[in-house]
Amino acid sequence: MPSRFATALPLIAGLACSAATAHAAPPPTSFTYQGVLENAGDPVDGPTSIQYKLWDAATGGTQKGATLGSSSNVVDGVFNDTLDFGAAAYTDNQARWLEVIVEGQSMGRTPLNAAPYSLNTRGIIVDSSGRVGIGTSTPAHQLDLGTGRIGAQGFSGVNARFTDGGNDFQIGSDSLGMYFYDVNRAAYPLRLMENTGNVVLDGNVQGDVIVEGNVGVGRSPLDRLHVGGSLRVDEGMRLGPTGFGNVALNIDRPLDYGINLSQGDAGKPGGGSWANTSDERLKKNVVPIENALDTLLALRGVHFEYKDPKSIGELNGVRTGFIAQEVEHVIPDWVWEADDGYKRMTIRGFEAMAIEAMRELQAENNRLRERMEQLEQMVTIDGAGE
Repeated sequence: MPSRFATALPLIAGLACSAATAHAAPPPTSFTYQGVLENAGDPVDGPTSIQYKLWDAATGGTQKGATLGSSSNVVDGVFNDTLDFGAAAYTDNQARWLEVIVEGQSMGRTPLNAAPYSLNTRGIIVDSSGRVGIGTSTPAHQLDLGTGRIGAQGFSGVNARFTDGGNDFQIGSDSLGMYFYDVNRAAYPLRLMENTGNVVLDGNVQGDVIVEGNVGVGRSPLDRLHVGGSLRVDEGMRLGPTGFGNVALNIDRPLDYGINLSQGDAGKPGGGSWANTSDERLKKNVVPIENALDTLLALRGVHFEYKDPKSIGELNGVRTGFIAQEVEHVIPDWVWEADDGYKRMTIRGFEAMAIEAMRELQAENNRLRERMEQLEQMVTIDGAGE
């Protein structure tokens, strides 16, 4: 039997492959093992039975992977074998020892040292505690990204912690459910309520929020945003029933202002007109309204029905109003064309025109009154002369 067994360093196979091949597939798990066999000081020659076992300890421990066997052709004491214990033999990230058995006799175990390629694979470092570093050679967390990191050390209930520059965030869970926590603001921008299935947002959302597909709140969505039930915003805004009967939109702040929209009608609790900016300090080119009565009388009021009221969000039945194209010729400011190509109309400044029209009527009435008084005086004088 051989009296002495010497080995060279294990070599990683495939180092000579092309760059394209190296990027196309992960590196192989096999490596080449080279050794030297001597018997009583003389090199061994000829076929020799050699077996290999992989262990997780220098003595005792657990064997990893299968026992590999080979009938090696030893030439002048030198032999080479390609060994492949598979990736699973190394998954627990622990040191390994290789046992070589020659002709049934164990030559002992030697540490299986990593080759330079495996120490730093595309910048990924794995230390002896299983921590992975990308961009850092001394990972301090399960996954350390250098400027950013993911880890749970020292943070109770935290599943992940991200740090990048001045930002610091945690993802974790507690008795209420899962949460996204902003360490700097000491706030929960996003919380998923496990018991109720609700989503709570804390703070402002800046920029665009893009969702591919429909969004449903409390139900499966049938449109871009579909709310099953009422949508409420504290300090005053609701979409849904509010006790006013058939109210589709209610903006209601107690002891303040509000608005109700229902089936084409609008209600403003507390009364008053819609407010607009009217300070003279903000206006220029101010001129009186002329011919207000003639302008209003040039409009034609009509009764009509919509062809397909549901498709345009209008009411069924006979309606009263104007024809936009006709109004456009008289008061262009009241008419505009929407994105769908159809004309819309809103009445602006009607109160001012109505007042000026009444002033014109009053002036006409005053002239008629003066004329009647003159006629009455003429009649009186003629009667007295008779």
